[in-house]
Amino acid sequence: MLHDIKRHVNMKLSPKVITGALHAQNKGASDWGWQGLLSYGCHGFVVVVDPKTIQVLQVLAKHKGNVVKVKWAKENYHHDLGNPYSLRLASGDSNGVIIVWDVSAGVAKAEFSEGTKPIQDLEWLTYQDASHDLLVALHPPYSLVLWNADTGTKLWKKSYTEPLLSFSFDPFNSKNVAFLGSDCIVFIDDFSVTKTPSSNGKKFFISSPSSSATNLKTDGSTSSIEKKAASKNLAERMSKILVGEGTSKKSTKEDSDQVMLNDCIQLLYHQSCRHHLVLVYTREILILDLEINQTVGIIPIERAGSPFVQVVSFRQRDVLLCLHENGSVSARIRRKTNAITTPASEGHGAFDDSPPPISMDVTYDLRCQSDGMRVTRHSRVSSMACCPVQYFIVGFKDKPLELWDLQTLTMLRETGKSLPHPTALEWSPSHSLKSLKKKMMSHGSEKEGGQQASTGVGGDSMGVSTTSLTEPSESESKVNQKMMVKEHFVYTDPEGTLYHFVVEGSGFSDASRVPPESGMGTITWIAWKGDFILFGDGEGQLSVWDLKNKTQRTMATRRGWIKKIRFAPGRGNMKFFILYIDGFDIWDLKDGKAELLSSMKSPRDVAKVVDADWTGSDRPVLATAEGCIQVFDLTLKSCSCTIEDREFPDEVANPYILSPKGSLMMKYHLQNQPWNQEYSPKLEGLREEEQNLQTTLNRQIDLLDSDILDYLPCCRFGVAERCVMLAKLFGDESDFLFWTVALYYLRAVKWSPKSQGDKDLLLGPEKDKFVPPTPSYKETNDLVMLDSPDEGEGSEQGAWSLLDLQLERYFDTICDNDSFKLYQLDRVALHDSKRVTYEHTKKCAENYIMLRETDRAVQLLLETEPENDTYYTDCLRACLVASIRSSGVSQSTIKLVATNLIANGKIKEGVQLLCLIDKGMDACRYLQTYGAWDQAVWLAKATLTETDCCEVMKRWVDHLCGTQVNQKSKALLVMLSLGQFSKVLEMLYGMRQFNRAACFTAALEEFGLLDQSPDNVSLVEAVYLEYARLLANLGLRAPAEFYCQKAGDKGRQFKEEVRILFT
Repeated sequence: MLHDIKRHVNMKLSPKVITGALHAQNKGASDWGWQGLLSYGCHGFVVVVDPKTIQVLQVLAKHKGNVVKVKWAKENYHHDLGNPYSLRLASGDSNGVIIVWDVSAGVAKAEFSEGTKPIQDLEWLTYQDASHDLLVALHPPYSLVLWNADTGTKLWKKSYTEPLLSFSFDPFNSKNVAFLGSDCIVFIDDFSVTKTPSSNGKKFFISSPSSSATNLKTDGSTSSIEKKAASKNLAERMSKILVGEGTSKKSTKEDSDQVMLNDCIQLLYHQSCRHHLVLVYTREILILDLEINQTVGIIPIERAGSPFVQVVSFRQRDVLLCLHENGSVSARIRRKTNAITTPASEGHGAFDDSPPPISMDVTYDLRCQSDGMRVTRHSRVSSMACCPVQYFIVGFKDKPLELWDLQTLTMLRETGKSLPHPTALEWSPSHSLKSLKKKMMSHGSEKEGGQQASTGVGGDSMGVSTTSLTEPSESESKVNQKMMVKEHFVYTDPEGTLYHFVVEGSGFSDASRVPPESGMGTITWIAWKGDFILFGDGEGQLSVWDLKNKTQRTMATRRGWIKKIRFAPGRGNMKFFILYIDGFDIWDLKDGKAELLSSMKSPRDVAKVVDADWTGSDRPVLATAEGCIQVFDLTLKSCSCTIEDREFPDEVANPYILSPKGSLMMKYHLQNQPWNQEYSPKLEGLREEEQNLQTTLNRQIDLLDSDILDYLPCCRFGVAERCVMLAKLFGDESDFLFWTVALYYLRAVKWSPKSQGDKDLLLGPEKDKFVPPTPSYKETNDLVMLDSPDEGEGSEQGAWSLLDLQLERYFDTICDNDSFKLYQLDRVALHDSKRVTYEHTKKCAENYIMLRETDRAVQLLLETEPENDTYYTDCLRACLVASIRSSGVSQSTIKLVATNLIANGKIKEGVQLLCLIDKGMDACRYLQTYGAWDQAVWLAKATLTETDCCEVMKRWVDHLCGTQVNQKSKALLVMLSLGQFSKVLEMLYGMRQFNRAACFTAALEEFGLLDQSPDNVSLVEAVYLEYARLLANLGLRAPAEFYCQKAGDKGRQFKEEVRILFT
């Protein structure tokens, strides 16, 4: 027992915080990063949790206000020694302060602010390759600021005209940003990192999302509710969701459907579908298509369902995860419609205006929902105490003191009724502790088998005892009588008189009384250690009694009422703290004189302190009014430490807690091991001075899921698939995007079936080689089957679906052309089904013309009403569209007209004419010339042949690689989609992404797609040489020597340098 007490007393204690219940302002302040860690705000602290083990890894303390926003830095960049894996987090508080943290070290890297009001929203920028330190913040009431988060420098500030509550970036076009205002939505399309947005954006108002009631607000009136007619056309009502730009709030019938956005609790761009916006209300979710400014889907809450609180849109799959008020979480997955892939079926004429047979509304099916939580009021930490002695005293307001025996839990006796009520009481340190230990040791040696005594005392200078609640035996009673020791306690009365008592056995005696000290008020606390007693009073006076030298000193702290004094544990350690009503001090007693070491005031430095104690000889612990417990160092400056210094009950499997060098070594080792005869997860061969690092890395590898470790050596698609899996494990977004696209197009180029015979061949003897079974660790997480319940029936169909699995929709223009065109046809058909106004009909007709669906375009053009000013023009356009394909001699004239229209600013009209005469390639060139790159790419992928589309996409790659755009990472994905693998390898080498280039080369070799031309062979040798240098710098000798051998003459020279380096 003494050993256990000693072990706990000597345990490693680091500054830390134990948080309590959240503040109301902490609502919504949470984020789950690619690193696999969860962060949230609790009062003024930022808490970082490992979700796998449910352990708090870090608590960050520096904010003076409540934390209202937290955002993990993105991992969408290539990681190497210059850009290592790191835990970086931004948080904003209610005082308008933003802090950027190094989470591993537990320190703030930058702190900046704009105003003193709560931060409304935060977002890291990841849409360009120039810098990973750009942070966008929305400061009340309407200021958007771009910060350099590394230096705290304000790059630009834009103030808008409307109060703004939150914002969302378009994941497909970084220029587009949507703001949620108090009564409107504001859209901007000129966001840039290099200059301040020039416009104030386009403002739209929202009509009622509810089918049963409309919130109305007019000038001079309050909000009211009016029942809507049940027969009102739903499509017409939904079409008025976005009712105009800059609409005035006049009390007119036209405005009767307009409402404020006060009920909208969240706005976000759909992460996996272009041009879609999600509006969240408590009872329903709206899906808006921004191309037609209409609602294309409504997700109502179930009749007995709990209201929505927050919605998360997933990037990798079209899934909405919904948080409800009762704490439950529901998953809603988009239903596959695809019933209409061509607008007009065979045999339908131009004048057949029958509606599409099936609704194209965007629909989400509820697939699963967790149970609700039992929502109760959280308990708050208010105080802490411990009793390290054999006896304890119970004090009452109107009764004498009672002396109890802690071992038997029996009251020994009461003090006399004549004694006054105490104002402060303190037990003395155990003077007979040494003799008591000797008695225990002698008693323990008398027992056979080395049994321990039933009662022991040990620990710090205050003493520690353990007790049994059972009745002691006769032998135990004798032992207890042998081990009784004298103990002392003192207390003061309201007049300041000091009473000294001696406790021994079952009673105590009044040893002495000391008259009150002059100059001291009512004593509020007493602390006793060794030969010194400290007294604190209600006026802030501190008195130090030296019992050995019989001296006394009194000093004024000038801090008011002293609530508590406590000596730190440890022999010879005379540090003590004083708790005041407005703060906390740490003092040191040297030669009988108290010296102030550190001080803090509340609420300036810390929330109101309600109690305090010591957790170690140099670790004060504070309980604050906000429900948190904070362990500080002696300087009272920090209650955080590095993750490395923290001790966790369970081991944490996360490469981000490793050193930058260690995480890269672990990744490179697991990605590919051509230098080993057999793939082995275990890392070996590091230098002697790095054996501790090797042990740490192998322990991290052992903590990985066993199914993953079993599958890594035998990945059916080799290096490329292994790199995808490791990108997920490392939370590396950039690697995940690259290798997902690379694996898809490597398979597509190598094994794309050209005929049914090829398809049968792939599903024959070689299917086991190319079609991996679903690993067990993926079975419960893969949503392939959830997307289409009928998918996968039958072994042949299931195997082929895996072999020919399409890229997810969020890849957008990176998807193959056939999938892209089918999706665009579905979108146009959806827009077609939502037509209400002439403008929407016109837009649908124009899209049909560019997609060469001329029959449906003619139908829509002929729907123009005679009263419309464009009636005659649309009739002529319908005639032109219907007759153009049979009039070959007119093509030159039409091309000339189209060219003139484009030259005079009528780009859209000119492009439509060029599409009519199958001059889509020319149309794309004009669009690119005039800077309409997105429209050019859309038109190329949806209408052009593979060869022509490839030419347009190559020009787009040149544009993305330009210094003004600087999106080389996206250009890499485009080149992968074109099958230009040699160019991809060249770009990777130029971007100094040597690890990715070496693994990509290995993947090309496995798939038999590596270009063996002399130029490419030289490029591959250069890649291997640079990768060998990188591995050597990391201390990986065997891999470095292997790649040296494959790097030609220069590689062989460098291999000799590696040998010397590691000798």
